Amino acid sequence: IDSATLREMNRCGVNTASPDVLTVNDVRFRELVWSWKVGQPVANLDERLCARSAEDGRFEAVVCANEYAQGYACKVGGAWKIAPFAELWSIGNLACTSQFGASARFAVPQTAQDNFALMQAKTTASLSVVWLNYAEAEGVTGDWRVNAQAHTQMNNQ
Repeated sequence: IDSATLREMNRCGVNTASPDVLTVNDVRFRELVWSWKVGQPVANLDERLCARSAEDGRFEAVVCANEYAQGYACKVGGAWKIAPFAELWSIGNLACTSQFGASARFAVPQTAQDNFALMQAKTTASLSVVWLNYAEAEGVTGDWRVNAQAHTQMNNQ
């Protein structure tokens, strides 16, 4: 199985492909990891990091308190929608519910297939970089949490 085939298998929902005879430096490993860009997430001991979906669909870690995205990844039912607000990561839940209603939630892809669907939603919205609801736990460098915004809001109440 070559790299291109692995990439397509991931997009179709195959979570664990079994390429034959993998070696430690096999270039096909890169296609099996669909989430983070190479070299990500970065470490930042001074400020909390949040994830965004970059132009290529891979995750990037950036400082939460900066405007580094064009919108927010929202799940509405089983579909991805993009709330097109270029604001701080911290308003993700509000952005999703104000744009798509109370059932919408600020979210992060869980599988390669889910990530591919998000990439299609970004294309439909004509946006290339959006915030994901994935961030370091407050005050804990490197401890990444899915649905981090809900945890942040609960801790601050």
